[in-house]
Parts: sequence; structure tokens; C-alpha cells
Amino acid sequence: MGVNLLCASGKAAGQSVNHLHFHLILRQDHDGIDAWPHFEEKNQLDRDEVYRKIKNWSNF
Repeated sequence: MGVNLLCASGKAAGQSVNHLHFHLILRQDHDGIDAWPHFEEKNQLDRDEVYRKIKNWSNF
């Protein structure tokens, strides 16, 4: 047994009304739930770009 905790907050996280929102998903081995997003290869950021974005988070 396991659990996924998903959190969304704000428009950039897909919300139409800004609020803090959690999903608690109880899991079992081989339950068929794929809770991870799939990104196209061209949208992948390299490690240095991710670091730069996190470092400059206050600039958003």
C-alpha cells in the first residue's frame, strides 16, 4: 500500500479559482493509476535551466 499526495495552488497549477488544494490518492501495487505527468521531450529542461529558474523564483 502507498499514497500519492498531489497539491495545486494558483492559475499556473490549473486552477480557475485560486486556493490551496490537495488530492490524497491511496495506492496499491499494480493498481493501474499513472499519477505522474508525461512531458514531450522538447519541453524537458536541463538541470542548469531548472536550477536557474528555482534560484530566480522571486522574479516570477
